Amino acid sequence: MSTRSRFVAVDAPFLLALSKGDPSCEAAVDFVTGRLRCVITVPPATLVALFDIIDKETTQEYREAAQNAERSISQWGFFCDELDDLQDVYAKAAVKLLGEKTDLPDALCQLVAEASVLKCAALLTDHSKLYKMRRENLEILLMERGLDSFALLQPAILMEAAERMFGS
Repeated sequence: MSTRSRFVAVDAPFLLALSKGDPSCEAAVDFVTGRLRCVITVPPATLVALFDIIDKETTQEYREAAQNAERSISQWGFFCDELDDLQDVYAKAAVKLLGEKTDLPDALCQLVAEASVLKCAALLTDHSKLYKMRRENLEILLMERGLDSFALLQPAILMEAAERMFGS
C-alpha cells in the first residue's frame, strides 16, 4: 500500500493572512501539522509572489505583511521547497497546459503545477478561481501531464469540517 504525501502547500495570500494573525489560518496550521501530522511546504511560486509584493507593492502595510510572512516561514516550521531540473520541466509543461485550458492567472497555474510536481497532498488557499473551476477538470489536466492531483483546502471550511468530524 502506498502512502499519501505528508506535504501541504500554501499560497502567498495564506501566508499574508497568517502573518496578520488570521484565526482560521492559525487553526488550519495547527490542525494540518498537529492532527494530520503534515508538513507545510512553501513552493517556489509562493516565495516569488511574496518577493513581488515586497519589491513592487505600493501599500506599506501590505509590503510589511509580506516581509513579516517571509521572515516567519522558518519560525512557523514551514519547509521551503525547490524544484529540481526534472521537476521544473514537468511543472513548465503543466503550466503551459493549464494556461491553455483554463482561465487561471499564470502565477496560479505555476503554483498548481508546483504543488503537483512536489507531490503535495493539499493546497491551503482561498483563491476563488480554483474553487469556481470544476475539480475534475483540474484533475484531468494534471493527469494528462502525468502529475498528481491534490486536495484544495480553504482554511475556514477545513476548520468547520474538522470541528464536525473531531470536535474541538
